[in-house]
Amino acid sequence: MPSLRTEERWAAECLEAALPGVEVKQNDDGSRASMYDLGLFREGELIGSCEVTIAADPALFKLWHKIHGNHPKPAGHGRRDQLGLPVPFAAPLQTDSAAAELLCEWLTEWLASPGQLHNIHKACDGASDQNHLFVLLPGYTVAPFPARHLLTDQGGCLPGGNPTPPGPLTHIWTMSTWSTGDLFGWSSTAGWRRHRKVPLAAPMALAA
Repeated sequence: MPSLRTEERWAAECLEAALPGVEVKQNDDGSRASMYDLGLFREGELIGSCEVTIAADPALFKLWHKIHGNHPKPAGHGRRDQLGLPVPFAAPLQTDSAAAELLCEWLTEWLASPGQLHNIHKACDGASDQNHLFVLLPGYTVAPFPARHLLTDQGGCLPGGNPTPPGPLTHIWTMSTWSTGDLFGWSSTAGWRRHRKVPLAAPMALAA
């Protein structure tokens, strides 16, 4: 069985910390296409399926590795438009409550986009009542800057509204890949709750 990717292992550790009594195990063994990543078990019984995904901008992902990898680095004085950074990075910070609602609105729109259909399908492919999607926001995310920034703040404001996930998705988890901030969890029965982010033991090489 192939090993869990770093982000999948991190998500599993955070889920176990957030859900006392729940054991999170690898499900995707590579034996067939479109398997969900993680299974959630309580007392040995499968209670939920979880798919882990990264809301990354491919262009910014390449730029990130150009800056931090072994490739030639762009000049430090390069203009924002020359680096190809999106407009949200230039936007002023919003209040916590406004950023929280923006995060909720963005999740609804992003989850409904055609590019996420395969993740939704995998998350809802388990023989259980709970269907979880774990969304990681890296520094080069497609999410609006205020929403990403909210997840890097310790004690950031939770959204007051509910996302509208497509299909039978019952749980959404989201956090920044930065070391700061909290894990935000949403369920169709309890709404939004804040959880502790488990520290990442080693530097994270994201698959994007």
